[in-house]
Amino acid sequence: MAGTGVAGTFPAEGQVMPAWLHDQAYRAEAARVVAQYRLLVEPLALAFGRESEALLHDFSRLPNSIVAISGRLSGREVGGPCTDLLLQDVLSDAPPRHRVGYQSTMPNGQICRSTSIYLFGSPERPVGSLCINTDVSSLVSARETLDSLIGGRAHSPEPDDEGTNGENFYQTVEQAADGILKDAIRKTGVSPNMMSRKHKVLLVGELEDRGFFMLRGAVDLAASTLSVSKYTVYNYLNEIGKEVGRQ
Repeated sequence: MAGTGVAGTFPAEGQVMPAWLHDQAYRAEAARVVAQYRLLVEPLALAFGRESEALLHDFSRLPNSIVAISGRLSGREVGGPCTDLLLQDVLSDAPPRHRVGYQSTMPNGQICRSTSIYLFGSPERPVGSLCINTDVSSLVSARETLDSLIGGRAHSPEPDDEGTNGENFYQTVEQAADGILKDAIRKTGVSPNMMSRKHKVLLVGELEDRGFFMLRGAVDLAASTLSVSKYTVYNYLNEIGKEVGRQ
């Protein structure tokens, strides 16, 4: 992706937004497409039962993309952020595939069967998603009981066809920023106080790919964690050539 750079620009509230998010045609298309699916949210939650939730995301409103929700399974509300998995998908250079029937885990430990259907106005980038989560914890427990009774091996969660079954649900943007940063640092295997400049640039690149810098206060949080100034973080972003704009 061609980068415009951020040297000399300091976005408000510590956010760095992709240029396409400010495109008026994209925002208009998102409003049109998402409106068509809004009335489906409550009926879908009812159809899947009381241990389910259905919700609708409008990606033109990122990072606070939830515009409709029915059910309280995850404790999220309208105006809340999307999961880290959806955020990474929507920022991908390639159009994401629908994720159907994958396993996810709620913050309280409930195991869910989840589906995320992406909504497109054009083939290039999704404008929203319709998501359904159903609590299957009791079924998983029953399966483990049956496995133990018949002498079989306990079933281990299998990754979906994308190679991941990890998804994190956040109730606030602040929780999302903290969670994504901690997960990215954990995957580097290097603690922030031991990171070289190269490590820090690579980490900032990983965070940008995951949409971290779209979250309010993210630049300040990264700077504090890496013991650098926020202007240094902007310079790292400029160095890796990411296409960014202002918020």
